[in-house]
Amino acid sequence: MKLLILHIIPLLIFASCSAQKKGDINFDPTKIKNFTIHKEFKNYFDNCGVHGSIAIFDENNQQWILSDTVNVKNESLPASTFKIINLLIALETKTIKDENEIVKWVGKTDTIKYGYRPEIYHDMSVKEAFEVSAGWVFIELAKKIGKENYKKYLSACNYGNLNLSENNKDFWNFGNFALSPINQVTFIKKLYEDKLPFSKRNMEIVKRVMITEVTDNFTISAKTGWTRENNINTGWWVGYLETNNNTYFFATLLLQDRKNNRDDFGSCRKEITKKILNDLGFINSPNEKLKSGDSLFNSIDHIPIVVSDLEIVKDILMNQLNFTVKEGKAHEGIKNCFVKFQDGTYLEFIEPMDSSHSIGKYYTSFLRVRQGGTSLAIHIKDADLTKKMLTEKNIPFSAHSNKVWQTIEPQNSELFFIEYADKNWKESPTNTTHPNTATSLKSTYFLCDNIYEEAKKYKYFGFTEIEKGKYLETPYILFKVGQSNLYLFDGNNSSKIHNSLNSKKLQGICGFEIKVNSLQTFNKQIKQNDNIKYENNKTTVYFREYNIFMIFTE
Repeated sequence: MKLLILHIIPLLIFASCSAQKKGDINFDPTKIKNFTIHKEFKNYFDNCGVHGSIAIFDENNQQWILSDTVNVKNESLPASTFKIINLLIALETKTIKDENEIVKWVGKTDTIKYGYRPEIYHDMSVKEAFEVSAGWVFIELAKKIGKENYKKYLSACNYGNLNLSENNKDFWNFGNFALSPINQVTFIKKLYEDKLPFSKRNMEIVKRVMITEVTDNFTISAKTGWTRENNINTGWWVGYLETNNNTYFFATLLLQDRKNNRDDFGSCRKEITKKILNDLGFINSPNEKLKSGDSLFNSIDHIPIVVSDLEIVKDILMNQLNFTVKEGKAHEGIKNCFVKFQDGTYLEFIEPMDSSHSIGKYYTSFLRVRQGGTSLAIHIKDADLTKKMLTEKNIPFSAHSNKVWQTIEPQNSELFFIEYADKNWKESPTNTTHPNTATSLKSTYFLCDNIYEEAKKYKYFGFTEIEKGKYLETPYILFKVGQSNLYLFDGNNSSKIHNSLNSKKLQGICGFEIKVNSLQTFNKQIKQNDNIKYENNKTTVYFREYNIFMIFTE
């Protein structure tokens, strides 16, 4: 892209934006040896009806890419982007032990100041509060942290102007505390490089929580922000883009007089940033066969679950959990039924009937060991590309097809890939709409003897690892599979799972997370019993005889 001649853009364009603060004296463009200015970026801000600026730092080339030399150093309230350093401080001061700590709902909030958002008015983990930007949670943390701790860490991080004179606990949304896009980028870069005055453990937690988008080609870790101080909409998107061979740190700031409110203000924060990153060639590669943001995988398509008596299972699904169950038909030595969801994912329950058939023989052999989940079926976008990927990685496989689908089965693996002949085919709403409001199979939990060796295998298949952590007191590695999550659990440190299922030798698929539109509706409709555990933001149902559990979440 053509390098434009530097010049100072007059401050006049921000005359109406009284939310802006004093310029960041730590940034002097004349002292930066490697930078470019792209005046054409202004068109994107103009199209959204906002004033704005963007600062990007190219790690490999050690180069600043700026929309201008003035606005990128002007300071504004950080709004919810402050949650990044706020979470770091909360962890470092031991205000919370980790990101999964639950904060109790305070019972009320100022809907005039913060808007009416009933979907966040409940007990929630700090991680969820970060992801959905539940400001009330971080206000509760701020009460415990105290301004002296904030001054200490903000000063040590060179974060913002240190003006904490605002009486509100959330001084990041109101008052005179402020920082610039340049300041945001330098802070995020130090976080990425583990060069902030926090423990490595705490910085790793925050970086995991920041992950917002994972594809085959890039990962984005970021946080949005939006506040409405002094009749000005102040919007941010701050974070970093990791590609296969480089990392780019960015901070985009939008300012809009609320007299000129537009519905697209919120979406413009990301849209402008992505368009600029795309223009610079940082997201798309001209040689990629798949569009950026796509992968070979749509989702975990379904899970076959083997049972000894299908009628009992159907009764549990329909009369205890209020699912709509679709009947299958006897074939290849089995009979089956399905719980299908609106996004195309489903669970398949199978009872083997005749071991003289190959499929019946396989499930009969499995049933001699235990009842439960057998393998992952991965819905793929393109069978030919998947075969090519496996061939290039020297993974042997077999392929089968009929009028409905193609399947690709890698040898010695607990998974197979499936592509449907009719890509536009959709299941009838009669079969995919459930009275209990369940809508999708969101996550699958897999218990393995050697979690790290298993993780290597899934990485080799092309699944994207996005975090490590603990759940149900069990270490896990989380993979993104298209729209689905795959949790690999450490089977050697999973006593809580084993005890909950009354099983000492459990291995393989052990649980599912199922998304529902309304957890309140779900809880009212299901039949309560000792196998059901209610928590603030999820309900867990243990199927001990079948060696699986289901976690229902909104």
